[in-house]
Amino acid sequence: MEDARPSDYCTLKWRVTNQTQAPWPAAVHLALMFSQPVALIDNQPLNTILQAGESQEITVNIFIPKDIKEPYQVVMFRLKTGNSYLG
Repeated sequence: MEDARPSDYCTLKWRVTNQTQAPWPAAVHLALMFSQPVALIDNQPLNTILQAGESQEITVNIFIPKDIKEPYQVVMFRLKTGNSYLG
């Protein structure tokens, strides 16, 4: 993906909120669960430990293939830390 031109990316920013009573570790990131049509992602993990009730933006770059025929892009994510999912 590093070789892709900037125009081949769609940058999304998600604001996530820790609605639990326990803090989230700094390594939390969005894990891609589904993409239609298939796309590659490059996401940034949380920069800090997210305490209960706190929010932070996560930036995700989606690489859109040049030969895409569909006029839409559907992506589904889950929050992941290490080998486990949050929620």
